[in-house]
Amino acid sequence: MKRYLLAATAVAAAIIAAPASAETVGQADLSYGFHNWDNNPGGDWNNHDIALGGAFTTDLGGGYNIQVDGQANSYRWDGSNSDDSMGQASVHVFTRNDQYAIGAFAGLADYYGDSGLMVGLEGQAYMTDVTFNASVGYVNFDDFNDYSQWNAQLGLRYFFNDNFAIDGSLGWVDWDTKFTDYDGWNGTIGGEYKFDGSPASVFINYRHDAIDRSSGSEYNVDAFTLGVRLTLGSDNLRARTNSGASMTGGQVAADNFLRW
Repeated sequence: MKRYLLAATAVAAAIIAAPASAETVGQADLSYGFHNWDNNPGGDWNNHDIALGGAFTTDLGGGYNIQVDGQANSYRWDGSNSDDSMGQASVHVFTRNDQYAIGAFAGLADYYGDSGLMVGLEGQAYMTDVTFNASVGYVNFDDFNDYSQWNAQLGLRYFFNDNFAIDGSLGWVDWDTKFTDYDGWNGTIGGEYKFDGSPASVFINYRHDAIDRSSGSEYNVDAFTLGVRLTLGSDNLRARTNSGASMTGGQVAADNFLRW
């Protein structure tokens, strides 16, 4: 995973070094998450997640943009002394205007040491106080374990003002493996507040996943996330969402693996 994050950092550095005429917007965030797994074989499980993420986007001209983003997660399960790691790094190419954005992404996912390829489509629609977003993605791990994931998500962000917004989303996910298939849905609600005159914002999210196994059993995951984010090159939260590094197709796929 380290080589993937280093590659993403290198591309991001190239973007930052783009000509002064190109508009570059970025962000970096640090978060803590608590996950409770209910109805698993052997009882309930809990884990704690520390995540470090970042994203940059720049205008290529002609209405086209490129975005690079990545996130690394360090997981610790209750009762365990070891740390597990997961993460993703993605490149997005899209066209954007005042009404909508539409594009595609490709990237690499890391799941407990396995490396997978991600691809997908994504888009946004902009209204006065609401930004809608959608993505469809596929992840394939072509190794000894040989597994894959399909996912789709619809979401919105409602702005009370330029620096305060609430978020909601509904998602679907399906994993295919050699032995057992999984499918489920998820719902998320949260919000973000950016301090006036400061690059810093705080965010909080709650997500519920309900997942069925082809074997007939099921489980649920409840996740609470709290974090801080720094915005670079954008005056407020609304501007960062509608013209910054806000395409999330790769991160949607990675977030699903955190609940698998």
